[in-house]
Amino acid sequence: MLPQLDFSHYTSQLFWLLVCCAVLVVAIRRVFVPRMNAIIQRRDDAISRDEAEVAELERKVNELKQDVIRIREDALNDERAKMAELAQRKEEMLSEQLCNIKREHDEMMRQYRMQRDAEVAKVKSESQMVDALVQIAMVKLKGER
Repeated sequence: MLPQLDFSHYTSQLFWLLVCCAVLVVAIRRVFVPRMNAIIQRRDDAISRDEAEVAELERKVNELKQDVIRIREDALNDERAKMAELAQRKEEMLSEQLCNIKREHDEMMRQYRMQRDAEVAKVKSESQMVDALVQIAMVKLKGER
């Protein structure tokens, strides 16, 4: 028969079983559990540090986003102001050109009217001369009859 199954060896086997279990329990409590706790604590600390770092980075990212938005709005406002100023200058320039064109037009119209009036006066004087010649000719014709 095998010695493991022999009842006379049970007490010694039971003793060594208890000794091995006790050694294992002591080893687990004194060595493995503290090591595992230390590892878990280091991991928890690392996770806490990482979470704090992530929170800090998120805060910085939000600040940078706000800065970018503010800078963009400032740039847009500056560009709008420049465009408004440019439009104002362009409008003033076009207004001035329009005034110059109107002045030139008025001057040309004045010259045209003067020239027309001179031609009308010339035609009137010629017409009066022709009328006078016609009257003279009629008088002569009446006088010859």
